[in-house]
Amino acid sequence: MRNELKKRDCGVKMKIVPYGAGWTDVYLNIGEDSLYFIISAMFGDNFTDLLRILYFIHPENNDPERDENYLIHCDGTGKFSWDEEGAYSKWHIERLPDTDDDFDIKISIDICRSESKHYGYTVRYNDFCYAVAKACTEVLKSHGIYGYHHSVFFDDMHLRYLLFIKCAALHNFEARAITDMGDKNGESTPFEKEMELLSFDM
Repeated sequence: MRNELKKRDCGVKMKIVPYGAGWTDVYLNIGEDSLYFIISAMFGDNFTDLLRILYFIHPENNDPERDENYLIHCDGTGKFSWDEEGAYSKWHIERLPDTDDDFDIKISIDICRSESKHYGYTVRYNDFCYAVAKACTEVLKSHGIYGYHHSVFFDDMHLRYLLFIKCAALHNFEARAITDMGDKNGESTPFEKEMELLSFDM
């Protein structure tokens, strides 16, 4: 890539562990807290719903999408819930008003197990994207695309969302440069740069 991809320390850490039979563990270190989530494939939302919200919460992709489980609002908020079959965690992510591309997001998490706990954070969008993109890259490299799907049953790692999130995290949008190919030819993006970005270790 013309602009070199560079690793950095974003102050947020995430790890995804798909351990088969439709279950996924997610570890998140943010602020002073170490949070642990369990995702069941049978109920609630999937891990990729986090990618979906991070994609559409960006002003550039500000087209609301709906389905029966959650709503991404055009005002820059999104919500989802990870079910643990007997417990759950509810997320609400809000884009704070800012005209800058490097904006803040407000994250609200309620973890409801034997007792309920609430967590709230304000972090840079690009920093949170970095942690999520790094976790996704590592799990794809360890499990593969098919392997990830078969481990978690009903979820696929949405590569278009992941590409954009990695672009935002690394402050490099060359891999999503869209070229109009003319009448009846659609549009193209640089496949080699997309693959380079997807495989880049963060």
